[in-house]
Amino acid sequence: MLIAAGCGTTHATSTATPQTTAGPATTTQTSVTADPVADRADVTTAWTTFFNGSTAVPAREALVENASAFASILATLANNPLASKTKAIVSSVTLSGANTARVTFTVTLAGAQVLKDAHGTAIRTSSGWKVSHQSFCALLALVGETPSACAAG
Repeated sequence: MLIAAGCGTTHATSTATPQTTAGPATTTQTSVTADPVADRADVTTAWTTFFNGSTAVPAREALVENASAFASILATLANNPLASKTKAIVSSVTLSGANTARVTFTVTLAGAQVLKDAHGTAIRTSSGWKVSHQSFCALLALVGETPSACAAG
């Protein structure tokens, strides 16, 4: 897993389904956005690009909420050889308002599923859809990492 690979762990075979959101699960769209199809596509692109091991650090920073707080952890991930073999496959995006979405995704490492059907949130900022701070921190916590950015958030 990108997170596991970047943090130096070799336990990347979890099939657990962590809840990476702090709020209640949203299963239906509760407000209409201007273009829900485009929003779901943009969320999917943000998640798959952010968790793609070959994506450059600046591009990842542009796709996570509170990016400046995660600059050092993203740089560490980029320097781990296993991280280049990770990907996220988004299976569903449910809009839960004009600026939030629930994402169901699977993380793979060298093609093998390491985290299946995990749940996270995306948020819309003035610069587009991003992986939420809380979701990224929840994934880091799965491998025992708690950067100060997560403790503060």
